[in-house]
Amino acid sequence: MRMVFLSLTILSGLSVQAPAETLEFEGRIEAVNRALVYSRAEGRVDGIYVTAGDRVAKGALLARIEPDLAELAVAAAKAELDRQEALLVRAKDKLQRAERLSQSGASSTVALQDARTEQQLAQAEHRAARVALDRARIELEDTNIRAPLSGIVEAPQIGLGVLLEFDAGAPPLFEIVQLDPVRVVYEVPYAERLAQLARNGALSTEALLQRVRLDLVLPGGPVLAEDITPQATSVRLNSDNGTVLVWAEVPNPDGTLRPGMRLTVHSEITQQNQQGGTQ
Repeated sequence: MRMVFLSLTILSGLSVQAPAETLEFEGRIEAVNRALVYSRAEGRVDGIYVTAGDRVAKGALLARIEPDLAELAVAAAKAELDRQEALLVRAKDKLQRAERLSQSGASSTVALQDARTEQQLAQAEHRAARVALDRARIELEDTNIRAPLSGIVEAPQIGLGVLLEFDAGAPPLFEIVQLDPVRVVYEVPYAERLAQLARNGALSTEALLQRVRLDLVLPGGPVLAEDITPQATSVRLNSDNGTVLVWAEVPNPDGTLRPGMRLTVHSEITQQNQQGGTQ
C-alpha cells in the first residue's frame, strides 16, 4: 500500500517552495556484503572455532581439516625440488665443461648442443618442481577454512569428524554476513516513476533519485534512519505488477537493521518550483 503526503518548506523566511511529495512504501533490509564459505580441501574436520552469532574478522580461522596428507604432500614436493636443484647444478656443470672442451677443439658441436639441451630440460623440471611445491603449500593452507570477510557467522553447517568431499550441491559450511552497511529495497510502480519524472522535470531516473530522501520507520514505531539517498533502480520490471526495485545503502554501525527486517519507507521527492529550482 502506498500513501501520499504533502509538506511545505520556507526558505530564508521569504519564499515558499513547491510542496514536497512524500510517498510511503513497504521495504525490506538486505545484506550488502555476505559470503558463503565452502572448503576447497577434502578430508575430516578436526576443529571448529566459531559458533553462530560470533563476530569474526577477515581471515579468521573458522574450521580446520586434518592436515596430515597435505603436510606429506608438501614434504614430498620439497624433496622433489631439492632433487631437481641438484640435477640442474649437474647440468650447468656439464654445459660449462662442454663449452671449454669445444673452445679447445676437444669436443664436438653435437656434444655441446646435447649439454645445452640437458640444461634447458633441467631448468624446466626445476620450474615444474617449484610450481608443484607452491601448489602443495596452497593445498595445505586450504585445510584452514578462513573467513573471506569480516562479519557475523550464521548457523554453521559443519561438525567435528565430518568427511568433507567435493559436492557442487552441498550447502555452504558457513555464511558470513556484514551488518554495516545494509541495503533497503522497495518496489515502485514504473508508470508512477515515469509520471514523477515528468512532474519533477528530471531528465533521467538517476537525476530524480538525487531529489529523493528516504526515512526508514518501523510500522507504528520509531524512525530508524533518516535522509537516505537511493543509489539505483533495477533494469527489469516485475512482469506481475509492473514495478521496479529501488535500493539504497544505509549506515548501520550499531547493527539495529537486520537482513529480512520489514519496515516502512517514507520517500520524499522535492518538486520544482515555478522558477525551475528545487527544494
